[in-house]
Amino acid sequence: MSDYKRVPHAAHYHGGGRGHDIEQWTFASPVNKRPDDVPRDAQYHCGFVKDGEQHWIYVRRAELSPGTCSRCPR
Repeated sequence: MSDYKRVPHAAHYHGGGRGHDIEQWTFASPVNKRPDDVPRDAQYHCGFVKDGEQHWIYVRRAELSPGTCSRCPR
């Protein structure tokens, strides 16, 4: 089982009002084997060790969340 997180407004593009969010799935496992709850189109991003346990992160782009943020073009 993985932990899911969405990062709204992770990227902004030139041209105003365009960009994308990032969806992220993190799971602990001794080997990098994608769990069933991580979508097939998510890509491996990186791994890290926390408290002696290996973790893996998969990510994919998602549609830009509605609204604005402090980094949105004005």
